[in-house]
Amino acid sequence: AFRQPAVQRRIALSSVDPK
Repeated sequence: AFRQPAVQRRIALSSVDPK
């Protein structure tokens, strides 16, 4: 697990993405 909020945020958004 990397210590990058940008990556975590991107993963969270992708997971929540309804697409």
